[in-house]
Amino acid sequence: MSKPILFFPYHDPDAKYAFALLESLDELKGLFSEVCVGVTTKTAETQKQLLDRLAERGCHLLLYPEASNMGMHQKLGLEFASRTNDQASIFFGYIDRILYALKTQHREAFVRDISKDYESDLVIFSRSQKAWDTHPKAYRDIECAIIDIGEAYIGKRMDWTWCGAIFKNECAKKIYPLAKADDFSIIGEFILINRKLGGSLDNQFVDWLEWEDPFWDNKKTIDQPASKQELDFRLTYSLNVAKLFLEM
Repeated sequence: MSKPILFFPYHDPDAKYAFALLESLDELKGLFSEVCVGVTTKTAETQKQLLDRLAERGCHLLLYPEASNMGMHQKLGLEFASRTNDQASIFFGYIDRILYALKTQHREAFVRDISKDYESDLVIFSRSQKAWDTHPKAYRDIECAIIDIGEAYIGKRMDWTWCGAIFKNECAKKIYPLAKADDFSIIGEFILINRKLGGSLDNQFVDWLEWEDPFWDNKKTIDQPASKQELDFRLTYSLNVAKLFLEM
């Protein structure tokens, strides 16, 4: 079995994750056949030294167009990773959650899960109930409402706004040209496109997708009220996922 490719979007203009990323880079390169990073314009402007070091150490960097949106970031990233190594599957994740899993008690389970040889075209890593219980109630209520709606439509319970997934390479190549959403809801659209194309789907509930924010900022707590801006962001992409079911 070949190791999967790692792809993650990277928006970190303030270098919040930079030290941890460099510290864990050798481990990431050992777990994955390639490390692909999608870099936002603001990050490219402020973190040139970091990006140079990543490139020197063999990472593949995709610089997003300046006018691109979040949906385009996910779509371009999936395309970029699929062309890096035609033979390898792609683990698509988010670096704050990946590093959290590697640096906590979840490391063994995370490594085991991303290293398996899955038969399905697309594998979604969904938050287990234990993982959801670590998230603020407001976040949980909004996103779990979409999980309930998705279950009603396709008879399967999973995260539609997932934080980790594995795509077979050919599956990724079929999905990204058809994706249209311009925000974070595009990751839910990926699932529906795979389903429309007749691709196989697996779902794995995992504990390593606990809420990672307090690990990076100890001022954040599960009981802290969510800002209207954060709630609006989550509600908008969740509603846009829900609208996708009308187009099935």
